[in-house]
Amino acid sequence: MSKPKWLKSSYIKARFSQLFVSVFKRHNQTLGNGILITSTDGLGDAFMRLSLVYHLCQKNGFDNVWVVSKPPAIPLYQALGIQVIKYTDRNRTSPFKRLALVNELNRLPIDKVLALEFTRNEDLIDLIVQKNKIGFSHNGNPENDRQLSEVVTNPGYAGDALTNMSQHLGSDVKLMDNTDFLSRFIADIKPQIINTQQEQLHVVLAVGAAASEKMMRISNIVKIMEALYSAYPNIHFTLIGFGKRDDKYTKLIEKHYKAQNLQNLVSKASLKETIEIVANCDLLIGFDSGMYNLAFTLKKPTICFATHVETALHEADCLRVIRGTDTEYGVSDEYGCKRTNSVYPEVVISQFEELQKITEK
Repeated sequence: MSKPKWLKSSYIKARFSQLFVSVFKRHNQTLGNGILITSTDGLGDAFMRLSLVYHLCQKNGFDNVWVVSKPPAIPLYQALGIQVIKYTDRNRTSPFKRLALVNELNRLPIDKVLALEFTRNEDLIDLIVQKNKIGFSHNGNPENDRQLSEVVTNPGYAGDALTNMSQHLGSDVKLMDNTDFLSRFIADIKPQIINTQQEQLHVVLAVGAAASEKMMRISNIVKIMEALYSAYPNIHFTLIGFGKRDDKYTKLIEKHYKAQNLQNLVSKASLKETIEIVANCDLLIGFDSGMYNLAFTLKKPTICFATHVETALHEADCLRVIRGTDTEYGVSDEYGCKRTNSVYPEVVISQFEELQKITEK
């Protein structure tokens, strides 16, 4: 049995850091007309809200907008000319690093704070002196809404939450659509990173997810790949992802998948290169993850293997969200849940064929 949250050392450190900073922080705000945006959740969330953030920078001036972000999304913001302030887990658990970050934020010449995290699991906004704070309602803990001066309804699905925020801010930007400015972001990337031929069907397999429970048994993903190869002999798989979990998962796929039509670029391609790979593929297959959200915002044909979490399961002609039957099969391991481990190859083939027909029109 896992420990309750309040007994975990990281939670205890974070609560102490919050209390420490609330006492010793800078208590006056520099006057100005800038906007501070907090975006301290995942890379996929950053992709989803990117068109709104970019629009706010265009409207208010890139010199007047700052984004607090985790490291994975920083190269993306910087390449687009957006000012970034780095946020790491140490800024949550270390009292002195948190104090330094909060004092930096309170020195910014801002008159508005936008908390754009879909679920605020961070109390950073409570430490910012500026009173004009706008953010999403917290469905799991409504008490957190007291941190905000203006609460924007989050119905559960991230797309609806973004629509509500955009309307609240008086914006008419096309949401969750990065097709235009991300093409400029990857303009200088050399295409040679992908070893595919023009006549091949280029399928990107995004192996990662925020947790192993969102993934799929190795035996099952290999069966799906084998079934696709049997149905489409000209298929070529490019594996993408970042980090130790994705590296381990990919090595297991390579161990059990015997065909040669596979290129492993997990933790080898930069963020820019990864975006270029997704932008130029024929179809992406993956889990509910950052790369799935990237493909959706680029309007690429996409298959997503879904869990029971529905907050980012989009609907579009170019997207097929596959929910399993909860009747699991395959060799048990540490990956997946009943929903993902009950997705059968024939279902994937059927959805793949549908997307191929749409692409050919």
